Amino acid sequence: MAQRLGADAAAGELTGEYDVIFDAVGAAVTRRQSVALLRPGGAAIWLGLAEPAPGFDATDVVRNEKQVIGSFAYSDADFATAAELVGGWDLSWVETFPLGEGARLFTSLMNGAPTPVKALLSP
Repeated sequence: MAQRLGADAAAGELTGEYDVIFDAVGAAVTRRQSVALLRPGGAAIWLGLAEPAPGFDATDVVRNEKQVIGSFAYSDADFATAAELVGGWDLSWVETFPLGEGARLFTSLMNGAPTPVKALLSP
């Protein structure tokens, strides 16, 4: 899906080392991976809030001078800009489901199902 939407490359999992990693999931396992795959001096930007557990090795952060930066919310101006931008996006990859399917879909995703990539619930 990432390549269909314009990414130069995509993989089922990260390998190697990176200068910056964005974790938009916020699970202990993704936070742990975001810190473990940083180069010394790199930064992990945490956006996701799936669970409160940090899940990372603090010793690795200190010894390798890695940074963990949290980011939450947005200003009204940021939201307005995002709303304007999304108007021109190709959203053909978004799947629509009846509202009553919401609990089943989200439970399935929480348990590791890879699809749907994005679900829109319609009343």
